[in-house]
Amino acid sequence: MKKLLTVAQASELLGIHRISLYKLIYARKVPFIRKEGIGIRFDPDHLEAWTKQSEVEPDEWDKKIR
Repeated sequence: MKKLLTVAQASELLGIHRISLYKLIYARKVPFIRKEGIGIRFDPDHLEAWTKQSEVEPDEWDKKIR
């Protein structure tokens, strides 16, 4: 079983403030695990897949601006 990340560790990995991460959790826009008695945890592989899904390719960027 791989090690799950805490909110502090996940926010550091993503390079965002913890409050921003809590807002994403509340909006259910980021994959997370809620374990009773432990709290909120994150699978690093799921976070990586989530960030890859949000990437915008340079030529797509040009189309989205216009």
